[in-house]
Amino acid sequence: MLHRYLLFFLAVAFPATVDSAAQDLLCLRRSLPLSIQDGRGLPIRGVAASDFEAKIHGAGIKILSLTPDDRPHRIVILLDASGSMQRNWFDEAVLASALAESRLPNVQMALLIFATDVEEKIDFSAGQHGVAERLRQIRTDAKKYSAKFGRGRTALYDALLEGVQLFGPSTSAADVLYLIGDGADNSSHTDFRELIRELTSRGIRLFMTGVVGPLGYRNRTPEESNGFSDMSELVAKTGGDMVVPFPNGVPMKPDWNAVGQVMNVFYLRMVQNYRLELELPLPLNKPRNWELKLAPARKDQWKDAVLKYPVQLLSCGDIP
Repeated sequence: MLHRYLLFFLAVAFPATVDSAAQDLLCLRRSLPLSIQDGRGLPIRGVAASDFEAKIHGAGIKILSLTPDDRPHRIVILLDASGSMQRNWFDEAVLASALAESRLPNVQMALLIFATDVEEKIDFSAGQHGVAERLRQIRTDAKKYSAKFGRGRTALYDALLEGVQLFGPSTSAADVLYLIGDGADNSSHTDFRELIRELTSRGIRLFMTGVVGPLGYRNRTPEESNGFSDMSELVAKTGGDMVVPFPNGVPMKPDWNAVGQVMNVFYLRMVQNYRLELELPLPLNKPRNWELKLAPARKDQWKDAVLKYPVQLLSCGDIP
C-alpha cells in the first residue's frame, strides 16, 4: 500500500520523472522473433528459455520467456519485375507460385510486383487462393508476361516499404516480407537506414530468395553486385533468412524437384519460429548489437544448430 501511495505522490509531484521511468521500463523489455534450425535447415521445436543465454557488450540479458509464435503469419510476396530480372522472370514466377500453392498452416498471403513503381498489388483480402491464381496465370503464360514485366529501373526499398503498408498498424500477427529477386536498387526514394528502422521497430522479418542470371551473360551493375550484401544486412537485422538456389545463375534446365525440396524447408522457417521476451540490463541510447547463443548444456545436443534473430537492438528513442 505504501508503494502505491509513493507512486501516486511521485506522479503528482514529478510527472516527468515517472514518465521517464515508464519509458525506460518499456525500453528494457523487448519482444523479438527467433528461429532455430538444425544442420539440414529444418526448424527445431521443443526448446525452452533455459536453453539459451544472451549478452550485450559483455553484460547479461535476462531471457524472460520463449514461446512458439502461434499468431497468424502474414506473408507479402514481392516480385522484382525490373529490367535486370527480364531473363529470370519465369523462374521468379515459379518460385513465388510454389509458396502461394503451399499448404503452410495459419498463413495469409499478399502479392506485390514492382519495378520503378508498383506494377500490381493483391492485398490480404483476396486470400492465398487469389495470390496463387494470379501467379499461376503469370507462370503459365510466360511469354505474355515477360513482355509486360521485366523492364524499367528497380525501386526495391520503396517496394519493401509499400509491402510494410499492406500489413497495416496491427501487431497481432507475425509478419514477413518475402523478396524474390537480385536485391539491386537503383531508383528508390526510401533511405536504407530508414527501411531497417521501419522493419525492426515493427518486428517484420525479411526473407529472400536470391535469383541472378548466368555468370557471363552480361556484366552486372554496381547495384546488382552490392544488392546481395545490402539485403543480407537487412535479413540479419530483422532476424529473417536468405536462400540462393542457383548461386552460379539459373541454368537453362533447372532441376525444379531438387529446388522444391530446398524451398519447402525454407518456407517452414518462415512460419515455425518463436517469440523471445528479453529484459535488458540498461536502456539503450543508440542501436546496439547483441549476442544470443545456446547454453553450454545444449551445445552438444544441437551442435549444428543455427540461430536467426534480429542482431541489432533499437535504441529507446527508435521504439514506436
